[in-house]
Amino acid sequence: MVVHVTRDYKLTYNSWDKFESFLADKDLSWVAARHDARGLPRDSLRERYSRHAKSLIAVGDGQGADREAGLLTEIVAQANPYTDDLSGGLPVRVLYRGAPRADTQVTVFARDPGGAVSVATYRTDAGGRAVIEVAPGHVYLVDSVVMRELEVAGPNDPAWESLWASLTFRVPE
Repeated sequence: MVVHVTRDYKLTYNSWDKFESFLADKDLSWVAARHDARGLPRDSLRERYSRHAKSLIAVGDGQGADREAGLLTEIVAQANPYTDDLSGGLPVRVLYRGAPRADTQVTVFARDPGGAVSVATYRTDAGGRAVIEVAPGHVYLVDSVVMRELEVAGPNDPAWESLWASLTFRVPE
C-alpha cells in the first residue's frame, strides 16, 4: 500500500455553472444552497482542495490487506483485489476522520485492457460501505469527496474546502 496526501491547492471558478457542474458530478448539490445562504458571491469563487490517496500494489504473490492509514478521509478496500474472489464485487469503506461516511457518493473510474474508461457511481450504506463491481484486467480509481465550509475573512480567501479520498488498484486477468 502506498499512501500520499497532497498539500493544499487553491482553485478559482470564474463560472458559477462550472462550480455547479462539479457539485452535481460529486453529488454535493447542498453546497450551492449553502453558498447562497452564506451570502457569498457567485463570481470568482475560490476553493481549497487536497487529495488523500492510497494505491494498492501487488508484490510477489500479492498477499496482504488494505487497512486504515489514519488519513483525514480515505477509502479502505475490505478485500484484496489481487488475491480474493471478487465475483460479488470489491467491498470498500469510506471514512472521514476515522468514522464511516454514510449515504455518500463513491465514483469509480475503470480502464479496460484496451484503454477505454467507464465511470460508475455507488452510494455507501449506514456503515460507510459500498460494493464496487470489478472485472479482471481492469485498472480502477475510486474516489469520494468531502466538502467543508471555510471562514471567509478576505476577498481572496477560499469559501470551500474539498477533501478527495482515492483508492487505486488493478484486478489481475
